Amino acid sequence: MVQLPSDTSKYHLLLIDDHPIVLAGIRNILEVCPEIGEIYAADSAAKALELLKSHDISICMVDIELPDMSGFELIEQIRLLYPGMRIIIETMHSEVWVVRRMVKADVDAVILKQSDPENLQEAIQSVLAGRKYYCPHFQKSRKKLPPEMPQVLSKRELEVLKCISEGLKSNEIAETLYISVNTVEFHRKQIMLKLEAKNASDMLIKAIKGGWLEI
Repeated sequence: MVQLPSDTSKYHLLLIDDHPIVLAGIRNILEVCPEIGEIYAADSAAKALELLKSHDISICMVDIELPDMSGFELIEQIRLLYPGMRIIIETMHSEVWVVRRMVKADVDAVILKQSDPENLQEAIQSVLAGRKYYCPHFQKSRKKLPPEMPQVLSKRELEVLKCISEGLKSNEIAETLYISVNTVEFHRKQIMLKLEAKNASDMLIKAIKGGWLEI
């Protein structure tokens, strides 16, 4: 359960990023925030979860690229274990599929690493006040998102599509998914039809633009 530190005017924060320079930079920016008490740092999801168990942390700032787990997966675990945790994503990525996933994650704030230091401080203040915060760079990226494709692909078709994107041949896909080669070819044709793709390359391009695939 998320608790306030003993000094209720301060909030303890956990930075989760595997780049020491980034951690040091963020720490320097946030140390001057009067609302922030202790600032802890973790360079992996495992270490972050350990620190959350042993400290009264109120805010987690999570990079989506971690060595042992996706930041999105870590966010899900944190929410499960600490429902009241305030979560901020900080990342350098602004690709369509990443931006779309960050929107769906519905975190308290998103900061892209090219943001100004003031944006980071504004994010902390907004989150502590109970408001969402999206840095200007993220807002621009979000506005440029193409319309999301309707949910037309089945779970099996998505599995086949992912295998195709990894360069697997039909017989390899069949072995991976424990289905016949004929079934793989059937799903491939269905995907092509549903995405209105002209060929395999066009299919993958449309799948990426539509947010079906992450690269």
